[in-house]
Amino acid sequence: MRRGSLPWWGAIRMMGVLVLIALMAGCSAGGLLPGHATMQQALGDGNGQRVTVVYQEPFDESRVMVLFRTMTHDGLTAALLERNTFGRWSRTGAMLQNKQLPNMGALTYGRGTLGYVEEQGSVGIEAVAIFGEILDPSITWVELTLHEEGAVPVRATVRDGLWVVQVPPEKDTTGFTVRAGNPDGLRFLAAVHSNPPRDIPPLNAPLVEYLSGQMGIRLAYPETAGTPQIDAAGRLVIGTKDWAILVDRQPRTDNPILEPAGEKVIDQGAVPLGGREATYLLEAFPEEVEGTFTYYARYLVQTESDQYELVCATAQVYRHEYWADHLKPLCDKILGTVEFIPQ
Repeated sequence: MRRGSLPWWGAIRMMGVLVLIALMAGCSAGGLLPGHATMQQALGDGNGQRVTVVYQEPFDESRVMVLFRTMTHDGLTAALLERNTFGRWSRTGAMLQNKQLPNMGALTYGRGTLGYVEEQGSVGIEAVAIFGEILDPSITWVELTLHEEGAVPVRATVRDGLWVVQVPPEKDTTGFTVRAGNPDGLRFLAAVHSNPPRDIPPLNAPLVEYLSGQMGIRLAYPETAGTPQIDAAGRLVIGTKDWAILVDRQPRTDNPILEPAGEKVIDQGAVPLGGREATYLLEAFPEEVEGTFTYYARYLVQTESDQYELVCATAQVYRHEYWADHLKPLCDKILGTVEFIPQ
């Protein structure tokens, strides 16, 4: 045998390795290997759709939980991805892509079930991700407490302007309270009720606290109301189909005036609100059904740096006495809890 030559079996082995590498490269290029080359492709990137993965964390030994956005669904969506022995990715569970997440004031929130698709097409849930965006840049920590007896607060993972908590699968519809803040203290507090109790009159229902340091306000409202939301106009809205509290914060002006928005002013004057004096205006707007009105109790109050208009609005009311006996006491009860937080 000449110096430097390979034995015949070594040459054959080397040729086999080269052939295998060539086959693998061809399979990968032709899409024959299982899975996808990137996380984005596993989530549907391509064919005119753009997927952006904005968050990832380990779920178990082979899977990763990710949050992502797409061109058609700007809201965050949670999914599980598995990496196979070829280093390629596949999605291991069903997912419902979120639209814009509800905005509570300093945080948005959403839920995503994490698991696998069973043969019958149902989803075997292994965990539930509760997550959202942090809209108040001063917030450095987020804490979530489920609405159940003996629940212990759980600190969320906070990273890249997002917060994420995983809870057991049986808690996929359980409500929760979220607290958020920074080293100086609490900046945000809100409750998310999956199924608010409807059989309790709102005047008799326990009160739930809401706090937003960014908006500069704290108040309490009946737990029969839905989750606090920020509407398209930037106002805080809390309520039900029968009543709502709206809070609009604006820069302070030199000459605050509460102009009537309709033709029927029932009452007006000055009242205390949040330890300050507020201009008060009660208006009734006629509805399509003859003899019915929608009532708006409007309050304008100024702090050192801001100006707030608070509105207690109702659904259509047939008699003024119903407003006076049932809805006005509810408005007074909620507005009596208002505190303005110095900025």
